[in-house]
Amino acid sequence: GMEDMDLYMEDYDFVEEAHQASKSPETFENWVKKWVLSCKGHSDYLRKLGYKRILELKGRSHFDSWRFDIGVMENRPKTTRYTPIEMAIVAMARKLAEKVKKNGYQTLLAGAGIANLAAWLSFYNLKKEGYSLDLMAEVGLYGYIPRPTDPSLFNMRNFPTCKMNADTHTIMGMLVGGKKAQCIGALGAAQVDERGNINTTKTASDRYIVGSGGANDVASTAREVVAIVPHVKERLPKKVFYVTSPGKTVRTVVSTLGIFEKLDTDSRFTLTAYYPKDGLNKEQIIQELCEGSNWSFKVASEVEEVSPPTRWELDLLRSFDPRRYYLGSPPDEQGT
Repeated sequence: GMEDMDLYMEDYDFVEEAHQASKSPETFENWVKKWVLSCKGHSDYLRKLGYKRILELKGRSHFDSWRFDIGVMENRPKTTRYTPIEMAIVAMARKLAEKVKKNGYQTLLAGAGIANLAAWLSFYNLKKEGYSLDLMAEVGLYGYIPRPTDPSLFNMRNFPTCKMNADTHTIMGMLVGGKKAQCIGALGAAQVDERGNINTTKTASDRYIVGSGGANDVASTAREVVAIVPHVKERLPKKVFYVTSPGKTVRTVVSTLGIFEKLDTDSRFTLTAYYPKDGLNKEQIIQELCEGSNWSFKVASEVEEVSPPTRWELDLLRSFDPRRYYLGSPPDEQGT
């Protein structure tokens, strides 16, 4: 590594504080004043963070610090009950593994959040079967192995596990989009339309969201993309307000109710799978899928029922995000 560069872990408390503050212009303005405008310089900012906080963040960046973060694992739900988000992540992980084996993909690059959790779960699903797959991250990570307790895409604990530390140009330009690259992408989305176009930039009211990051590069150049999105009408519009990432390579969309795929050369989606739901039969679930979307989509002649997550899948998934930053409220709180 670089001897003069200090490493530190993601400060999730700080991120959450900023997230909550951004819910209104007034609270966000106060947050910016506190952490940016009122700081005379970097040293002043560090003093405001405090010695103990900085020391903890630096200590947690050590490659084996996850072994000492076991206490947080005790808070994981022990139940096999699951939330809609957990079901969707597991379904996406299985679909990614299926496509890797079927099409011979050699690498997988995921966006941040729940798409990344699905990629990690898929990696271990394939590893369990003895199938080799190299995970990549756009900052230059190639062939890394996900460590538990921190769901961050650029988790510092994963860096020492890499087969190669490269750079963004090598990863995105050659290993995702190169002529001989065999990469599948996994992306999250604020919105996905019926053509597969993804919006993660701004809303119809002209408010900005998170932006593209490397998503456009992946959607534009990877061999194929699987996207994941909550099944809500405004998240599944007929046409996205803003195209962050083109939908040409987006062949599969996994929602919190089912799975949509572009079959053969079709440019539109077909509902191919649904998740079981207590008290509802197949026809009722499909009706709910249709009513919860603005898409015009086909329904396969044989729509598959996706089996619930296994205990192994749930335990592994929850070990990646024991604080549930991306997984959200545990199943007992959601009544699922």
